[in-house]
Amino acid sequence: MPGLPSSEESVTATISYAKRPSEGEPLETYLCELPEGKTRANNVDPKDVETTITDLRTVSKEFTLAQNGFRLAQLNVPDDINWQDGAEVKRLYYPRLEELLLKETGATRVHIFDHTLRNGTAKESKYVLLGALSGICMQTDVCQWLCMTVCR
Repeated sequence: MPGLPSSEESVTATISYAKRPSEGEPLETYLCELPEGKTRANNVDPKDVETTITDLRTVSKEFTLAQNGFRLAQLNVPDDINWQDGAEVKRLYYPRLEELLLKETGATRVHIFDHTLRNGTAKESKYVLLGALSGICMQTDVCQWLCMTVCR
């Protein structure tokens, strides 16, 4: 993106990943309700990893979809969006994002199906996630399970 500063700005943060269960134990995650006898929504424990995060807006390199799988683009978003209000996010943010994705990728159709809150506390997460298809996510999450597309 033109006009960006040439010095990179980075911070170090702790990112909570999922630690795999013990060898031979299958991964279990229950998104809608717990089976009888289960007391946790999953059998995954957190694994905190110190990670350097760089503000890509401060990197002079140009990123492309073909080379990097992403590209930086400017999206003008109103300052007063209440990100905790899902209906407001869908009404004010989704259309702008859809327009940008159509323009930048050359796609003929965009379907935005979900957004996940990345803030809150573990206590809130415990009560929000069970019985809900979306809620506060306390760990790094990049998967979209095929079975969940039906629910969403």
